[in-house]
Amino acid sequence: MPNGNTTTNCSKAAQYQIVNGQLSTLDGLYASTNYGIRNQAFAVSQDVGPISTSFFVNGTMLGWNNSNFSNGTAQFYKLPPGLLENALILAKFIGPMTPRRGWSPIYIYANPGDRFLPLLFELEQYDTICQ
Repeated sequence: MPNGNTTTNCSKAAQYQIVNGQLSTLDGLYASTNYGIRNQAFAVSQDVGPISTSFFVNGTMLGWNNSNFSNGTAQFYKLPPGLLENALILAKFIGPMTPRRGWSPIYIYANPGDRFLPLLFELEQYDTICQ
């Protein structure tokens, strides 16, 4: 969902689009961060921070690259690990990308054939949830 939390009801999930490398909802909320932020909720806002590009879909996997991120790419996690409904999706930008205790690494999938992307999250346990 736009607040950075998950839902198991995909009809409640926001739809996103990537335009000029920026990820946004249909109602004009953007995913972004500021310089020096180590990690934050993967949420959208009407306030666009200085780092708001380069989102992309490779195959079906969503990614976020930026030279300000460690290894040039953001990593995504879900916490707490056992929760599916209303869990927090976290984007990590700086530091070792190995998950902290209580963080589950996830992959974010989108259908690049759709103009508007519902985001799906694949967990290590192979559960699918929506944002």
